Formats: sequence, structure tokens, C-alpha cells
Amino acid sequence: MRKFAAAAGIGVEIRSFSENVAEQHIIKHITDLNHEDEITGIMIQMPLPKHLNAGCLINAMDYRKDVEGIHNYNLGKLIGGEQGVAPSTPKAVMALLRENKVPVTGRKVTIIGRSVIVGTPLTILMSRENATVTLCHSRTRNLNRETSAGDIVVTAVGKPGFITPDMVTDKTVIIDAGINVDASGRICGDVHEETCSRARLVSAVPGGVGVITVAALFDNLKILHQQKGS
Repeated sequence: MRKFAAAAGIGVEIRSFSENVAEQHIIKHITDLNHEDEITGIMIQMPLPKHLNAGCLINAMDYRKDVEGIHNYNLGKLIGGEQGVAPSTPKAVMALLRENKVPVTGRKVTIIGRSVIVGTPLTILMSRENATVTLCHSRTRNLNRETSAGDIVVTAVGKPGFITPDMVTDKTVIIDAGINVDASGRICGDVHEETCSRARLVSAVPGGVGVITVAALFDNLKILHQQKGS
């Protein structure tokens, strides 16, 4: 992200905290950033330590500086179909499909993972493009049946090798939005290596959704900057 920002002439400041930091301490920092005019966008890096409430921290931000588009206000605008900042990873998924000329309209899309960062907002964006969407999660029954029925499968569960060959067909397009580190320390996605030779298309990890997500973040930053000046 720093390299991207430097190439675009954008300043980035990273504030790090200890793993056992108190929630109120972070909220205090966020509140201070809310009032700093030179700060255009704020991002909270996930995942967070379990004792921190992600929703509280996200909504402590000024929604006008929410560069990821996951503040309740911005999610509400997304649901309402209003213009604004949309969550960056779902934006990246839609861009990846568009650039690879994979049609969405009329297709059956299976999304695995219902997080507010990826799965839930992506469902809205896909529906807006006239896809028929099935949102799956940890309690979905017969997950293999749901994924095999999907023309497009988007996975964001954070489990290496989760999508196995028996879960897809030779016509399935898989968008892997999972970022994991395997036992050898290698960055990988949610898709098992053997699945890549079975599916029609599989996005790369690394070098796929993650790279475009960074670009989507800075596109959101541009939108925030424009809104600030209006």
C-alpha cells in the first residue's frame, strides 16, 4: 500500500498498537484523526485482537473519512443504491470480473463468507448487476451443492485449501478473496491447488483480488477527497 501511495503522491501514516491495547485508547486516536483536517481517509486493519469490538471502532470513525466504506452510514447508502464509497474488496471483485469479461447479469453467484467487509456488501453489488446470489456461511447445509450450482463462486473464508475440486465444476469461475499463510510461510488463498485445474477460471493469490483492492481503496480516497471539497 505504501508503494502504491508513494507512486500516486499520497501520504500514508501507519499507527501501530500493542496486541492488548485498550479499546478506548484506539477510539481516542480515531477521534483525534476525525478532527485533523489534513487526514482524508482512515482505515482500520483487520483482523483485530478478539477483545476489540470491530463495529465500535469502525463506527467511531467519521463516516466522511471511512476509506473502506464499512461505516454503518456508508453501508446504508450502499443498500439504498446511493452514490458513495463502497467496500474496497467487493469493488475489487466486481472490477476483476468486468476486466476479465465474465458476465454477472443472469448468472448464479455463490458467495462464501458473510462479513461486513466482503460477503454482505458483495451480495448487494452482485444483485444490483442482476445476478442471483446465494450467501453461504458456517451453518450452510450442503455447501458443496451450493458451490457446484454457482456459475461464479466467491470465497472469503480465510482457510487455506477450503475450496476443493469436488465443490466446483469445469464451468465455475472462482474469485479467491482469501488471504492466508500456509505451513511453509507462503501466501495463499482459500482455493486448493488441485481445484485450479478443474474450474474454468480461478483468480490468483497473491496478485489477484488483493492488488485490485488496494487500487479500490485509493479510488475511495479520491471520492472522499472530492466530497470533502464539495
